Amino acid sequence: MSTSAQIAPKDEPKFLVERGRLARAQAEEGKGKKREERRARVMAHRKTSVQHFEPYSRGVQYFIKYFLGAPTKPHEYPKKPTDTEKESQYWVERRSQQILKQLDELRRALSNKTMAEQDYFIARAKTEIRKRIQLPPFTSVAKVGDLRGHRPISLQIRGDVERELALKGICRMTFDWTAPRVEESAWNTAVVEVMARKSVDWLRLSMEISSDEAMQAPAIVHRWLDGKCREITQIQGTPKETYEIEQRKKLVNAQFARWRKKVSLFIHSPADG
Repeated sequence: MSTSAQIAPKDEPKFLVERGRLARAQAEEGKGKKREERRARVMAHRKTSVQHFEPYSRGVQYFIKYFLGAPTKPHEYPKKPTDTEKESQYWVERRSQQILKQLDELRRALSNKTMAEQDYFIARAKTEIRKRIQLPPFTSVAKVGDLRGHRPISLQIRGDVERELALKGICRMTFDWTAPRVEESAWNTAVVEVMARKSVDWLRLSMEISSDEAMQAPAIVHRWLDGKCREITQIQGTPKETYEIEQRKKLVNAQFARWRKKVSLFIHSPADG
């Protein structure tokens, strides 16, 4: 006999109510388990990734500051690129156009040769052109301070980074501090891309960085650059001595506020015994 046949018509509403209550209870229990699972995942994630992410983020910032000359104050950061330096960033495109023009002229000059002969001479010309190509000069930033907290950056890594920047048309390590946003500055976009990628390569020598974490490096550089641009823009026109005096005043006021808070807690704390 089926279940529906066993239930009398007058008992059907009661049965439906009980079944609804059971379904709601099971749903609530399922939601509760999911909430507990989410809390557990969040706690585990915070315990592992946050402790890992903080040194990772600091490492990326350390890497950038090293190539900026290890500045510790806003006035010590290198000046933004000049218009001439920004224009030189497009040397690859201009050089490519010149090479294509030279090859077209050579092919026209060889028009009376067979295709095999043309290909041979064109290949030889390309080889000679590659030998003569020189990267634009790159000027390293003078060191102005000392950074601590990370392993030193070798001369090999430094040379590799500077070559990468030169290939992008960056003639010296700096940022366009007045650019509204990173994506609106071709200079900043190129520097962020190189520094994010090379900082991950360097940090992997001393710590584990997953592919997902490596993809966060550009965002770390973006956030740091946004904050530094605001800071440098705010102090424009302020003499270095005036800035340092104001910073000392802020430091003293902050220390005094912490001292007052400690005294207040001590005075209002209940007496022992």
